[in-house]
Amino acid sequence: MRSSAPRNGYGALLRRTCVWPTIGNHDTAQAMSWASIPYYNMFSLPSAGQAGGMASGTPDYYSFDYGNIHLICLDSMRASDRARTSAMAVWLRADLAATAAKWIIAYWHHPPYSKGSHDSDAEAELREMRENYLPILEAGGVDLVLGGHSHSYERSFLLNGHYGLSSTLTGAMKKDPGKRAVRRHGAYSKSPERIAVRSTWSQGALAGERRPAEPSGDDGLAEPAGLARGGRPMGSGWRCASCARMASWMTPSHSSRR
Repeated sequence: MRSSAPRNGYGALLRRTCVWPTIGNHDTAQAMSWASIPYYNMFSLPSAGQAGGMASGTPDYYSFDYGNIHLICLDSMRASDRARTSAMAVWLRADLAATAAKWIIAYWHHPPYSKGSHDSDAEAELREMRENYLPILEAGGVDLVLGGHSHSYERSFLLNGHYGLSSTLTGAMKKDPGKRAVRRHGAYSKSPERIAVRSTWSQGALAGERRPAEPSGDDGLAEPAGLARGGRPMGSGWRCASCARMASWMTPSHSSRR
């Protein structure tokens, strides 16, 4: 981290914590140009592949290895990067082909599925990342996708092939239709071909078939059909991976982990 600004308020935490950021709209909103965005001066990111991933040549997107997990940070802010034939898409395919990690996690700011404070059917950033990047991630065996932006907690089912509007979701796209809260239902189980799990703990989510929204039985968020879980808690998401199992949970600021 280059700048001292973040350390001024979070010094003790940041001295013992690695930060692997992804750029979002609050990073760019006050900038007059891309070159003047403070984000680029605050962080030193592994654009040359210094942390185990494929060199991207840009801080906008990068990858790194952490234990047996390969993590991929993508850029959903620039329209040029969201394009299906972009340099980021070419790099992503090469990076996925090069990794031999047991688990693969991808993350970016705008979630591919959401019916929280943002609508993934209506907003270009969300829709284009779903349409253009989920097919690449699924083909590359990605296990988990994390997103932000939409101010709610949403999590998808285990999905494959859902790239259109929420009204196009079919039962066949749900590789496991269970909600799979581990303490109540058991974990999702994946076949050897590594069908992608799409899950966005603390924000983005699956938007199900079009029908009037119903209140969630868990947290009170109005959720469309097909959403495994919803709500608006503040908190942090955590992930832990072993050879055969990846566990994720949310720790709300007001209660224990879930």
